Amino acid sequence: MSDHFIKELLNIEAEADNIVNNARQKTERIIADIDNEINLIKGILENKQHQKLELLRAEIVNLQMSEEERLRNEFESLKEKLLHIDNKSMGNAVNWVLKRIYEC
Repeated sequence: MSDHFIKELLNIEAEADNIVNNARQKTERIIADIDNEINLIKGILENKQHQKLELLRAEIVNLQMSEEERLRNEFESLKEKLLHIDNKSMGNAVNWVLKRIYEC
């Protein structure tokens, strides 16, 4: 082989090595960019999940407070009914006793 031909082959080989190295570097940059995007998306999704959890917690607290208020009101209502029944029963008992006393 002639020296010129060998030099051309070496030049082509060097150029091919450069192309491969450039492609490898571009691939590494693309992979790094994709990793960064994945991490950004992951962070965004985690933030959204955290926000939704906070909203759910707040809603649960509101529901608990509403339920506590409803139960408190129901308790007061039943307590008033019980007092009314007790007063009515006591009034009936007093009337019965007085009626028996007057009958004697």
